[in-house]
Amino acid sequence: MALIRFVVAMPLLQAHAGCETQLNQLCTDWKLSENDCVACYESNKDELSDSCTDAQIQEKCAITWGVNCEALMSTYCPLWKVSEVDSCKACVDTYIGDLRPNCSSRAVAYEKCLKHPAMPPEVPSPSLQPMEGAPQPHVLMFLIDDQGWSNVGYRNSNAITPNMDAFSRAGVILDRHYTYRFCGPSRAAFMTGREPHHVKERTNYVTRGMTMLPRKLQQVGYVTHMVGKWHLGSSMDWMTPFGRGFNTSFGFLGAEKDHYTHENGELGCEGADLWETDHPAIGMIDGRYSEYQHDERLQSIINEHDTSRPLFLYASLQIMHAPQEVPDKYSDMYTYPGYSDDFKITNGMATLADDIFGNVRGALESRGMWDNTLVILSSDNGGSVGKAVSGSSANNYPLRGGKQTDFEGGVRVVSALGGGFLPSATRGTTLDGYMHAADWYPTICVLAGVDPSDSNPADTSVPNIDGFDLWPYITGSETNSPRSEIVLAAQSGDGTGAIISGDFKLIVGRQRYGFWQAEIFPNTSTNHNTEKAFDCGDGCLFDVRSDPEEHTDLARSMPDKLAEMQQLLQSRASTLYNPTRIADSKELCEAYRSQHEGIKGPYYSFESNTAAFGKMVV
Repeated sequence: MALIRFVVAMPLLQAHAGCETQLNQLCTDWKLSENDCVACYESNKDELSDSCTDAQIQEKCAITWGVNCEALMSTYCPLWKVSEVDSCKACVDTYIGDLRPNCSSRAVAYEKCLKHPAMPPEVPSPSLQPMEGAPQPHVLMFLIDDQGWSNVGYRNSNAITPNMDAFSRAGVILDRHYTYRFCGPSRAAFMTGREPHHVKERTNYVTRGMTMLPRKLQQVGYVTHMVGKWHLGSSMDWMTPFGRGFNTSFGFLGAEKDHYTHENGELGCEGADLWETDHPAIGMIDGRYSEYQHDERLQSIINEHDTSRPLFLYASLQIMHAPQEVPDKYSDMYTYPGYSDDFKITNGMATLADDIFGNVRGALESRGMWDNTLVILSSDNGGSVGKAVSGSSANNYPLRGGKQTDFEGGVRVVSALGGGFLPSATRGTTLDGYMHAADWYPTICVLAGVDPSDSNPADTSVPNIDGFDLWPYITGSETNSPRSEIVLAAQSGDGTGAIISGDFKLIVGRQRYGFWQAEIFPNTSTNHNTEKAFDCGDGCLFDVRSDPEEHTDLARSMPDKLAEMQQLLQSRASTLYNPTRIADSKELCEAYRSQHEGIKGPYYSFESNTAAFGKMVV
């Protein structure tokens, strides 16, 4: 029987439940392939005629075939949506026997390969002479994971962080520094200069078509090192820190892990996550608290650095992220009877982070590097305080909410600037102009003497950077911050979103929680079971300049401003950059782990796994 190709309008699939019910009753195999579907109809026309028209059958058969073909291709060729067309076709050739009958022919599967554009290539990054007059300071970006607004001593005397306190008070406290509401998109913003909705708000990696900050700095002679948590892609070699521009890296590729065993179960694949530049760190798991290893590596990098070359050091700690674990010597520092065990452990993690920060500063001073070093100290998002989020024992007092929410407690973070490179006239000050994680990319690039622009000539769909050069504002040559608007979240897949414009902030959708914390939180009376989600629906509106704690929702009293902000968020959200997710594979992850002494890594790039996905090139 000749098979007719059908052009389908997907929304029509919902319309004919009666037809589908009849098909299910008369032809149990109709969803296996388009051939089976059409054959069933031809054999049962009389019985189906009351429920199904010819047009309806064409819609049903073509849609079912298309969906099932794609699903099977994702099983046998998991990278088909992001691979080069020839590579996708080669995988089809390898598995065509398994792809039938869902993919009714080789040509049909080839059509699928043509449907999705390949991932954009890297932007060329040749070596360059730095721009004339560029000062090229050493740069230390020191990131603490999930540190709350009130988990630092200069904001809350209950936290023991003397090194951060002294550094922040002697430098510039950045009072309106914003990130995304959780880790990965924030880190992507720091490394690419894009706001999260233009880089990693919904996908699980940073596209190869964007140049990360270390690669930019390498172009003009910087030596680049990364220590700690990555969380920007891990399934292929090119996604690792080394693959994105760091000369060396030591730490872990995923989102979290046990602080002692390095184990996590991400993707359902249990194993250790410890990575050394371009290979799993076999033999490095020694049972100690992981941050001790990070501390040692950071000091080693500084001590061995050739000081004639500029250094970019990305210290990306795992603490204060869950699981809530810390050596007793740190939790035992918190002796007040009103402190709960959770409070002691979490703030003990802050104190350990403070010790590491002090050690890194001491190493820079010992090498004579501190006077020419710019230090950016920041959390990657607000502290985790609600039971709906892992950890749930940081503190964002007096701000509302926390990690995984768009309230100020989730996105306005502890941050300060310092180091000997910071001009003396700026020290001991506080800046309250808006800043975002994405702004450090162009700021550092300009100081290093490299053009921060990052358009991709091979794929114009890749957005250029969103960040602003903050240096004129930091040094006082400009009175106001160049940033007056921040897209905090572009109406993500869960229907939530938020934007700041001028004095006002709009939050939409159901936030995981929205409570305020006490100065001591959690405490012995904290009951997480009383916490509830908070639904902003079409919009909660706040004046975050006069009401930074977000007590007063202005949505009803200012309907015109609400409508203006809603329209602005909708406009910005329409520019979402959402590259195809790369399919996770528990099977390939486990295969990689079994060949590397229990340590996980970029399994799609592992030679022994290539047969499992047709040696696809991405």
